[in-house]
Amino acid sequence: MKKRILLLFLSFFLLFTASGCFFRDSDEQAKFEGLIEEYFYLYVSDPMTVNFTLDKPEKYGLEDLQVTAYAFSEENYQAFGEQLVKFRERLKAVRYNSLTAAQQMTYDVVLADLDNLIAFIEYPYHLSDLGATLGYQVMLPIVLSEYRFKNANDIADYFAYLSATRGIFEGMVEFEKTRVEKGFGFPLGMYSLMAEQCGEIAATEEIFLIPIFNDKIAAAGFLTDAERNDLKTEHLSRVGEFIDAYAYLREELEKIEAPSFPDGGLCAYADGADLYELIVRADAGCDMDIDEIYDYLYDKMEDDMRFVANYLMVYPEMAAAIDNPNFLSSRDKTEIFELLREAAEDDFPFPADEFDVRFEDIHPLLRDYVSPAFYLLSPIDAEVTEVIYINEEILTDATQAYFTIAHESIPGHMLQHNVLKKSDWPDARKVMDFIGYSEGWAVYVEEYIGKYLDVDDTLLRAYMAARRINYTILCLAEIEVHYYGLDLNELQSWFRDFGGISVDDLYEIYYLILEEPGYFLKYYLSYYLLSDLKEDFIFRLKREKIDTDNYDYEFHKFYLDFGSAPFYVMEKWIKNYIDNNY
Repeated sequence: MKKRILLLFLSFFLLFTASGCFFRDSDEQAKFEGLIEEYFYLYVSDPMTVNFTLDKPEKYGLEDLQVTAYAFSEENYQAFGEQLVKFRERLKAVRYNSLTAAQQMTYDVVLADLDNLIAFIEYPYHLSDLGATLGYQVMLPIVLSEYRFKNANDIADYFAYLSATRGIFEGMVEFEKTRVEKGFGFPLGMYSLMAEQCGEIAATEEIFLIPIFNDKIAAAGFLTDAERNDLKTEHLSRVGEFIDAYAYLREELEKIEAPSFPDGGLCAYADGADLYELIVRADAGCDMDIDEIYDYLYDKMEDDMRFVANYLMVYPEMAAAIDNPNFLSSRDKTEIFELLREAAEDDFPFPADEFDVRFEDIHPLLRDYVSPAFYLLSPIDAEVTEVIYINEEILTDATQAYFTIAHESIPGHMLQHNVLKKSDWPDARKVMDFIGYSEGWAVYVEEYIGKYLDVDDTLLRAYMAARRINYTILCLAEIEVHYYGLDLNELQSWFRDFGGISVDDLYEIYYLILEEPGYFLKYYLSYYLLSDLKEDFIFRLKREKIDTDNYDYEFHKFYLDFGSAPFYVMEKWIKNYIDNNY
């Protein structure tokens, strides 16, 4: 969430104007539509975001934005917060009861987003855009490699970003130094790890950006051969600047010392426990307090433990299959994708257009640092080839390959995004991301696709329950660190109640928890909330004696049609949806 806020306020340029007085419902509705259009421009206001979000930026008046190095300062951060507060006041001035039901849904979602963004403004130094796993400096090379070249301006912007990287890193370093001076920052070992990552990028003989760029301009029909040759030459120079920026960041990260970093996560800071509660609320879309969440997750874990224990009492010989699953046949990633696409059509709402998908291998230079797989969101205004990055090493585990590809493609992130972008929701709804909505869905479909696979159903259920146990323990561990204040040694003792943990795994988990507060909960707390939402939705259908051949399909349609939102907002609108669709 903090990364999203920084990018929003750093690229923010929209001038909010004062609102007037209106009396007719139609006037209020038009006023609201104007506000929501403004909110879209808050999210899409710099060339890089525009390049990935829009295929035709000229239709939005966004074709001539300038690339600038982001300016990091508490003053800019607070100024952005003031703009958000003013916008919220204008939104609250709209007469809610004058809006259509669809507008009221959007109102609820945007207000939830605003409340989260405004609340985070109170914590300018607690979190960072840097990071060893999902940090800006880790993801930047991949993002730039996928920069789309539709015209010469796109290439010029891409070059400008390569050259601006040094200035961006300088701002990030100064901000990080300020964080440390104020008693925040990362544990010392994490700066060394990030420096090592930057050093590997800086030391590469030919970074992968070069061959990718050459391939893209070779396919660019708007260029002449002479222009291509000139661009290749200039690209080498710009990449040199980019590499030098990573060398600079490596040197600066090595200098940072954070001896005051406290044990015990966010709660060791003043108001840190409140910040953690805010992170969980924003990322998981949950309106429970942390104590309630802890008990809720513990109950879920105990239910799964009982199920697995009962299964193993009957089938003790299957313990190895649960711990080290190899019950699915090996298939190529494209074959798995096609299997899932064909099988899922009866259970999920598919857009009319066919999907064109390209799988890309994560470059070996980045495999140790980035997520093992991820889907790049396609532009909201066009049909283009969908792109999924995947670490080829994952595909050597046949069982994991199925679930990973389902998570990222169909019926996971790719299907969810395509249903949303082809919906009638305002563009602002299509660019807002409540991450618990999307990650909870992706975890849910990992389990759901088991019905399409040639494996014993009870074994698969036991395997999934065992997997949930492991991740729920990590959710609880995260809460123990950030909310209840366990340090590293205390966390190691806490894990003994669940069978213990190796020292290497302990360090890896502990530092991930410190780097990314809310990391595990946005997946598995969100998954459980989604499962409860589904149970409630189907219960209401049956209570209303609404008969259907496929209750799962009806829920999936509701969920995907509603679009990205907190779970507590979706829960509010279930009755309205049922009343108006059945």
